[in-house]
Amino acid sequence: MGVHYSSILRGVACTHGGHQYLDGCDRYADGLKARAWEWIGYPFDPVPGSWDPNGANSGCANDPTIAVVHRICVEHPVGCSGWKDT
Repeated sequence: MGVHYSSILRGVACTHGGHQYLDGCDRYADGLKARAWEWIGYPFDPVPGSWDPNGANSGCANDPTIAVVHRICVEHPVGCSGWKDT
């Protein structure tokens, strides 16, 4: 799942390891930071993951997760994708 801005894919988020890890990946070298968010559901609030540590270079932020849904967010003015089941 990803977030587009001006028709360019700016960031993606996905789970792996049996849905035990959440990756947030910056996909465009524009100087804006990207990170995934997780939400385990009501009554808890969404929780931000780590910022992608190396920008648009290969590799992503990698956080342990128990999320029910996740999304990717890129700094303003890009914004966030919708929530997706993990």
